[in-house]
Amino acid sequence: MSTIRSFYSARVKDLTEELSSRSALAEHSEAALAKLRSDFDAYQGLEEARVGSAVAHAMSVERARSEELATRLAQAEADRLAQSEAARLAQGELRIKEQELQSAGAEM
Repeated sequence: MSTIRSFYSARVKDLTEELSSRSALAEHSEAALAKLRSDFDAYQGLEEARVGSAVAHAMSVERARSEELATRLAQAEADRLAQSEAARLAQGELRIKEQELQSAGAEM
């Protein structure tokens, strides 16, 4: 009986040590998991900030490009109007010259 008791006592001790070791390992794993979650949350926050910054930069670039195109369009429209006015004035001068030529031809 003493041998059986000694066997079971040693077995219980071994199982208790194994349980203690596994409990410590589980606690260590939980702490490592908590640290990984914290690191991931920090990384995710930085990534969101980076993406937000990249989007803001892209929007700024597009806004500047849009403003530049609007300026170029306005300049092209002003040039077209100026050319149209110059052509209208040239036509007016041409009519006057034609009338002067016709008047000079009629006087001869």
